[in-house]
Amino acid sequence: MEKKMAHQSRSNNAFGGVFPVVPTPLREDQSVDYNGLEQLINFYINEGCHGLLVLGSYGEHPYFTFEERCEIIKHATRAAEGRVPVIACVGFTGLREAESFLEKTAPMPVDAYLVVLPTYFRVEHKDCLDYYCKLGEHADRPLLYYHIPQLTGIDPSPDEMSELLHLDCIAGVKDSSMNLGSMKRVLSLKEEAGLSYFAGSGLLLLETLKRGGAGVMCTVASLVPGLVVSCYEAYLAGEFKRAGLLQNKIFEFLPVMNSFSLPAGIQKAGFKVLSKITMSAIAPRHAISKEFLRQSGFPITSMVRSPLPQITEKDKISVTNYIKTHGVKK
Repeated sequence: MEKKMAHQSRSNNAFGGVFPVVPTPLREDQSVDYNGLEQLINFYINEGCHGLLVLGSYGEHPYFTFEERCEIIKHATRAAEGRVPVIACVGFTGLREAESFLEKTAPMPVDAYLVVLPTYFRVEHKDCLDYYCKLGEHADRPLLYYHIPQLTGIDPSPDEMSELLHLDCIAGVKDSSMNLGSMKRVLSLKEEAGLSYFAGSGLLLLETLKRGGAGVMCTVASLVPGLVVSCYEAYLAGEFKRAGLLQNKIFEFLPVMNSFSLPAGIQKAGFKVLSKITMSAIAPRHAISKEFLRQSGFPITSMVRSPLPQITEKDKISVTNYIKTHGVKK
């Protein structure tokens, strides 16, 4: 396949809107449930989502083999049937395997790749640049930089971030730092660099849109996609009061994503404080998110790939109680 030039990928990039981070359903033996994956993808598209992020952090990408990841992308793009863009996450601990993944998935209708830096040994900025440039040579689709310093341990300085985002191979960024300072810094570079900016948290949807961002790629959209889409569309329609009310409703889902032990209002206040610093890694909630979907009517299990923590009986009860007042039924 003839490769497009990197600058063409950048200029042709027109992603925007709400992209749920698609969970990867598993059977009880932890094998991939492709039927469940198809049902989730149809649900997200029918709810009006503007695209899909497959094998993101909440898609459990680090825990699947190379072959499984390729199969998941194949089935996801097949289920999407070209109705919305599909972005595939590229997260490997070495360049060679990442390049092989791009080559293996090149015949599939993937619209872009979200690339996270290797997270085993800390690497210097020049090595980060080299990593993206070499992947750009192998990719014939746009590459998006995945900024998630709480997991990679890499938090570029303003000058380093500018240099990274001005690479010809970078067409956009997903910022999951949940740091308002980082958001403002990256958004200030957005127009100059010609990028699409996505927040990695639905809690920052309106903050992102107000500053000219393209949208969100987030977990809350995986749970209640219609709510996040409605908030996005209300803002674009100039219905700012309604958008604000919907953003507040999105905050009500903080307990599912963070902790059932504190009221959503207290967690919201805490988030506003923590968003001013670089957050440390938080406890994984993958099984709880899947349990939320299961109890909302999807025929999937809450099973996650080991060593991620499985759902506890206490959390199952918490999800049940939460859905009684906040959940949506399929």
